[in-house]
Amino acid sequence: MTSTYNGPVPNEENRIACPRKLILLQDVQKAMGELMEIHNGEVVALLAEDFVTLAELRSQLQAARKRKAGLIDLYREHVESHGC
Repeated sequence: MTSTYNGPVPNEENRIACPRKLILLQDVQKAMGELMEIHNGEVVALLAEDFVTLAELRSQLQAARKRKAGLIDLYREHVESHGC
């Protein structure tokens, strides 16, 4: 299952027109979808009382959060340096 952000999008075309910015946004969306998949797996493992899988998922979750944070940092750095 993959989740995507369906919230409001800025109307100013110039704020989203930068190709690098679009790619970074897509990468952040994928990372957030990955987090949702891991959270869903945690619920399933918890309900099944599968604590081994739950521990593995927690490890995956920690790595996925770091990836997402890194992508958000790249996005912020790009916006601040590129001015888009």
